[in-house]
Amino acid sequence: MTTLQNYRQKFLMRYDEDGAVHYFQTKDFPSLTRRDISFPSERGEILRGGVYGYPNAENLIVFAHGIGPGHRAYMREIERLCRSGYFVLAYDMAGCGESDGEELFALSQAISDLNACLDFVKKNFSCPVSLVGHSLGGYAVGNIGNFRKDFDKIVCLSGFLSVERIAKMYFGEAADILAYERAQTAYADSCSLTAYRGKKALLIHSTDDAVVPYEETTALVQKEYPELSYCIVQGRKHNPNYTADAVSYMNEVFSAYARAAKAGELSSLEEKKAFLAGTDWLRMTEQDEEVFSRIEEFLKS
Repeated sequence: MTTLQNYRQKFLMRYDEDGAVHYFQTKDFPSLTRRDISFPSERGEILRGGVYGYPNAENLIVFAHGIGPGHRAYMREIERLCRSGYFVLAYDMAGCGESDGEELFALSQAISDLNACLDFVKKNFSCPVSLVGHSLGGYAVGNIGNFRKDFDKIVCLSGFLSVERIAKMYFGEAADILAYERAQTAYADSCSLTAYRGKKALLIHSTDDAVVPYEETTALVQKEYPELSYCIVQGRKHNPNYTADAVSYMNEVFSAYARAAKAGELSSLEEKKAFLAGTDWLRMTEQDEEVFSRIEEFLKS
């Protein structure tokens, strides 16, 4: 299998909820509202999501999700941001969740879809806009400054810097991957090491992140831009905004799940549901209040 084939197999596919993992909804949070929204991507797919908020919310956060079935995997984060007094516009990238598209067709698509979202925001909102993103979404919010300036602040959680760098981390080389990405979008060569210049940004990362290694990403931004804000934690792996207990519990549950799958015990949806039936999803997604206090302080500064 070629490097490009490995890359596509690992990252580029259609992402939908599988019916076994629990994702929270608006109804799980009393008084939280959602207004459905939709807008075209730069390629023409219809992207869908919602504007979430509590009564008397002010200003807007655009939330960009990581690889997976869309923004509903982040409802605890979205709700927590809403509790800070913001409307949160959360959309699903093409090929994910509620949105159209046969697949997530490129990693640099994350910047393209965020750019399309900000075009929608510019036409429909007049309040200040800040950006929050995790992982692939963190890459998007960290890079969008190379292409536009009509936003206030950036909060990047566990974001990688560029397609080239993440390709080299995972596959050792990037030439074929970059050629493919360049054929898909105009954003393939973007790197947040240039995009952060002159911006107001808070970068949040855990030093033991094995998915997007801290030393090869946020640590490099710290050296280049010491004037930015940083919240560096330990023991949170790829979810630096979760409590240590939530991360430990998630690892315990899904390590057992992976072992059962490898043993052939989870061949049907019913078996998967039964295995996860006793999971405490609130515990697994508990948000770290100290981290969110840093986010609130930064956004309101």
